[in-house]
Amino acid sequence: MDNNLNDNQTEDSTLKNDSHTSPTEDFISNDVISNDGTFMTEDTHINNDDTSTDTPIETSIDGSASINNATFINKISAIKYIFKDIEVLDVIVRLFSSYFIVMLYKTARIEEKFSNLEFGTNIVMSSFILQIILMFLILSVVQVLVKDGLKSTLKTDGYFLGTSVMLYGAYTVFRLNNFYYALGVCLVIATIMIFLVHNRYFKEFETLSKRQAKVIVGIFFLCFVVFVGTFCMYRYITYATSCYDFGIFCQMFYYMVHHGLSADTTCERNYLLSHFAVHFSPIYYILVPIYAIFQSPKTLLICQVIIVASGVIPLYLICKNFKFSNATTVGLCAMLIFSPALISSTFYDFHENKFLVPLILWLFWAIETGHIKLMYVFIALVLLVKEDAFIYVASISLFLMFSKKTFYNKKKDKEQLLLVHGIIMLVISLVYFLVVSKLMEKYGLGIMEYRYNNIMMEQDAGLINVIKTIALNPAIAIYEAFTEDKILFFLQMTVPLLFLPFFNKKISHVFLLIPFFMVNLISDYACQTQIGYQYVCGVMSMLIYLSILNLHELKMTPKRYVSSVCMCTSMIMGFMYFSEKFSYYDSLCNNNGRVMRMNQLISLIPEDASVEATTYFVPQLSQRDEVYIMKGAEPSYDPTDFIVLKVGAGEESFVEDKINWATNNGYEFYNGYSDIMYLFVNSEYIEENPELKENQRLEPIIWQD
Repeated sequence: MDNNLNDNQTEDSTLKNDSHTSPTEDFISNDVISNDGTFMTEDTHINNDDTSTDTPIETSIDGSASINNATFINKISAIKYIFKDIEVLDVIVRLFSSYFIVMLYKTARIEEKFSNLEFGTNIVMSSFILQIILMFLILSVVQVLVKDGLKSTLKTDGYFLGTSVMLYGAYTVFRLNNFYYALGVCLVIATIMIFLVHNRYFKEFETLSKRQAKVIVGIFFLCFVVFVGTFCMYRYITYATSCYDFGIFCQMFYYMVHHGLSADTTCERNYLLSHFAVHFSPIYYILVPIYAIFQSPKTLLICQVIIVASGVIPLYLICKNFKFSNATTVGLCAMLIFSPALISSTFYDFHENKFLVPLILWLFWAIETGHIKLMYVFIALVLLVKEDAFIYVASISLFLMFSKKTFYNKKKDKEQLLLVHGIIMLVISLVYFLVVSKLMEKYGLGIMEYRYNNIMMEQDAGLINVIKTIALNPAIAIYEAFTEDKILFFLQMTVPLLFLPFFNKKISHVFLLIPFFMVNLISDYACQTQIGYQYVCGVMSMLIYLSILNLHELKMTPKRYVSSVCMCTSMIMGFMYFSEKFSYYDSLCNNNGRVMRMNQLISLIPEDASVEATTYFVPQLSQRDEVYIMKGAEPSYDPTDFIVLKVGAGEESFVEDKINWATNNGYEFYNGYSDIMYLFVNSEYIEENPELKENQRLEPIIWQD
C-alpha cells in the first residue's frame, strides 16, 4: 500500500507540473480554424512528452465524419483517464458496490417479497446489467473527482460498498423481520467489512482523533435518545401503554411529588399500596426532582431513554483505559447503543432495571481505574435499584476475588490486590439481600421466588433451594437453560457481541456470566427470557463489559476487525427490532382523529375524581389519587366517581357485563363514542358537581369513518 501511495504522490506531482489547470483539460482537444477554412485539431494527452508533437488533423468544415472521429478519440481519452490508475481489487469492490446499490433500488421498488422465487421475475436482466454498468461508471467518476479534484487519497469504493451493503441488509431485514435471516445478513456483512478493513479501505479511521471519536459517540448517543425516545412517545400518545408496567409508575411518581415522597399506588394491586412492597427500588427518588418540575408521564419516558443511552459514557472511559484505539472504541460504543436487547427493552414502558445499564458500567470503570471510594458509591446505587440487584454485585465481587486485580494505594504508595474489597462487596450484597427480603416478607408481598419453581426441589422454599438443586443436579439446570426458545434468546443476546463473553482466558471471568445464567436462562418466567423486557438490562451491561475485557486480553491485532463487525452486527440486529416500532408512528398517522377523540373524552374527567378504567387508559388517568384497573364486571373496591370503558376493537370480554353492572349500581352514561370509549359517572358525584352536566350526553356518539 505504501508503494502505491508513493506512486500516487509522484503522479500527482507530475500533474501539478503540467501546464493544464484541471484534469479535464488534459484530454480536451484544442481546435483551431486555419486561414483556409479548415479545423486544426490537436489532441493533447496526459502523458505527452515535452519533446514530442502531435500531427494536426485537418478536417473540412463540411467533413462531419472527421469531426465525429476526433470527438470519439476525445471520449476514449476521457475514459482512459478515469481508469488510468484503477487496480483489480478496486474494480471488484466497485462492481460489488454498484451491484448492491442497484439491488437496493430494485428491492425498494418491487412489492413482491424477496424471499419468494417470483421476486426475480420482476427484474429484466438486460436492464439490470446496464444499470450496474452505469452505476460503475458513476462511482468511477466520483473516485476521480475525489482524487484529482479534491486531491484526496480517500478510497470511495470501500465506503460505497460498506454503506450500500449495510443499507441493503437493513432494508431487507426490515422487510422480512426474521432473526435468522438477519443472522445470515450479519455474516455476509461481517465478511465484507473484514475484507475492507484488512485492505485499508477505511484507513481514515486508523488516524481518528480523540475528539472525532467523542463526536461520533455523541452522535450515537443522540440518535438513541431522539429516535427511541420519539417512538416511545408515539407509543404512549397512541394509548399503546398499559397499567402494567407504565400506569403504576406514573401514579407512583404522582404520589412521590404530591404525598410526601410516598411510593404509593392504587392501580398496582387495586388498593393503596407502596410499590416498595412489590419491588424495593429507592433509586426512583433520583428522578423525583425532575418529575416535580415536569409532571407528565412523558417525562419518565424521556428520562429512561437518556439513562439507558448514558451507559455509553462509562463504556467509552473503560475502552480508553484499556488503551483501545479511537476507531475500536467507537465500534464498541456502537455495540451498546445499537444493542437489540437494550433497544427492545427500552420500549417496554418504564422500569427501575434501566438504571442498571449505566450504573454497572460505572462500577466496572471505578474498579478498572482504582477509584475505590467511587466503587462503593456505585455498589450502593446498584443495590438500590432492586432487591435482586445483589446478584450483579455478588458476581462482580467473586470476579475481583479470583482475578488478582490491583489498585494503586496512594497512602501506602504501592499496588494492592482488590481481594479484600471483593470480600467486602460480597458480604455487603448478601447481607443487603437478606435484610431487604425479610423486610419485604414482613411488610410487603415478599420476593418473587415463584419464578424459579421449575428449578426448586422443594417448592416455595426460597432461592437457597435453587442453589441446592443446581449443586445436587447440575444437569437439570442445563436442561432448563437451553430449551428451544431460550436458545433463540441466547443468540439474540450474544450474536451482536460475537460471543466474546465466552472467550475467557481466566476462570475469574466466568463469574460475570452468573447473572445471565441465573436471571435469564434457568427461570421459566417467560418475560425473563425475552429481549423485549427489562430483565436483560443489567445482564447486557455485564456481557458488554466482559466482551471488551476479553477483547483486551486476547492476543488479537488489530482489534478493529472485531469492533467493526460488532458495530455492524449490532446495527443490523438493532434496526430489525427497532423497525418493529414503526407501527406506533403509523398508528398515530392513521388514527390521529381517534386519538384526539380519546384525549377529548379523558379531559372531561375532573382531576380529583376517582376512576376505574380498562388497562390502556390507566397511564393517561394516572395523575390522581385513585385510579383502578378494571379486571371484571364487579370491582373489589369502593365504587369510583367515573368508569372509563374501552369499547369497539380490542374491547375486554366483560364489556357488556360491566355496562349492565354500572347501570344497575348507581351509574349513568356520561359521554363517549361507539367505537372507542364509554364514560359512566356516579349519579351522586354528578349531583354534587352539577357543572359536569353541560358535557353529559344521553347516549354515545355513533362514529363512522
